[in-house]
Amino acid sequence: MQALIGRSRRQRLALMCAEAVPWRCHRSLIADALAVRGIAVGHIVGKARAQPHTLTPWASVDGSTVVYPLAKAERYKVVRAAATHHRARKASHGVAAR
Repeated sequence: MQALIGRSRRQRLALMCAEAVPWRCHRSLIADALAVRGIAVGHIVGKARAQPHTLTPWASVDGSTVVYPLAKAERYKVVRAAATHHRARKASHGVAAR
């Protein structure tokens, strides 16, 4: 993290992964850590569009430490898993998933 912070102060960086939306990816954890240290973070959401990062809603911040309460994170995982399962069922029945 320290190397990433140091480098981000000298040049613009891009972290990428296969997950299209930032809030379903580990990048959101990294973005939270950078944001609480005063480093601007934008999420590339299109060819010519970046969206400013907002801190994860259930995160608690103490200085530069970000903590994610387990109960809220687990509830989010359950909701996310249910939505993924629902889309998979629709797809298996020939219904286009959105």
